[in-house]
Amino acid sequence: MIKSVINLLLVEDNQNDVVLFRTALKKADLPAVKLQSVWDGTEAVAYLKGEGKYHDRTAHPVPDLVLLDINMPRMNGIEVLEWIRHDATYKHLMVHVLTSSLRSEDVAQAYDRWVNSYVVKPASVHDLIRFIQGLITLQEFVCLPTLPAKQGGHLAVDPTHQPRPFLT
Repeated sequence: MIKSVINLLLVEDNQNDVVLFRTALKKADLPAVKLQSVWDGTEAVAYLKGEGKYHDRTAHPVPDLVLLDINMPRMNGIEVLEWIRHDATYKHLMVHVLTSSLRSEDVAQAYDRWVNSYVVKPASVHDLIRFIQGLITLQEFVCLPTLPAKQGGHLAVDPTHQPRPFLT
């Protein structure tokens, strides 16, 4: 059985891009995707830590994957990615950069910090829908360790993950 809900955290400072992403997600018709968004890197770290207004994990669940912009105020996407990769709880989290930056330095810095992919924001709603559908399809097949806190400090394969049969 494939995971029934995929929790996605969008870290994006441009409210127009957040609205566009929500619209594309709705048009992609993926009801199993639950989207949370924060506006900068500082908020992203607070969300992941479950601090302040994010302490209620029912309302603000731990994400299965993060979409991360690069150019943001206070704490940029590269700094967030570095924090995630150095945090024992979240170092295995799927993180995809979704940005308008084509700077080769940004691409290199993201991959140096083990980003799962670096994607330039699609230019059309149609392409954004295709990106979201592909990302969620990939997430359905990915098998990741569970969080250390859930396994007494030891990583283990998520016991609820059931891969699809190869051919049916």
